[in-house]
Amino acid sequence: MVDLLLEGPVELALVGTHVEDGFEALRREVGRRYLPNRIVAMADPGGGDGGAASLPLLAGKTPVNGKAALYICRNFACQSPITDPAEAAGALAANGGASPEGRRRLIGRRLAAHATPEGTAAYAARPTRW
Repeated sequence: MVDLLLEGPVELALVGTHVEDGFEALRREVGRRYLPNRIVAMADPGGGDGGAASLPLLAGKTPVNGKAALYICRNFACQSPITDPAEAAGALAANGGASPEGRRRLIGRRLAAHATPEGTAAYAARPTRW
């Protein structure tokens, strides 16, 4: 939650025809990335998207040269549209999106006499003042 307040959301606008224009490849690349504060909007400018094109995030966004396009935006400013899934991977990683393979595991060590089951039980059993 704090990172959302500090950095704001990453806004992703995916525009294409859902057919053979690369839309699915871009959609899969977006899905591979862990972006906890993302907002995703998708539209088919040819229709059939249930009015999604009227969303503010999708305003003015179109496919590029007949190919599906991914627009990565922050603070109401968008980068140039991306049509290549490999390029999308790099741009999403640069915006804080870790791939499942690239996620780091948190490895901690136990500190002696801290957070023991007994200590936690004693803390939970303490009288509270409400």
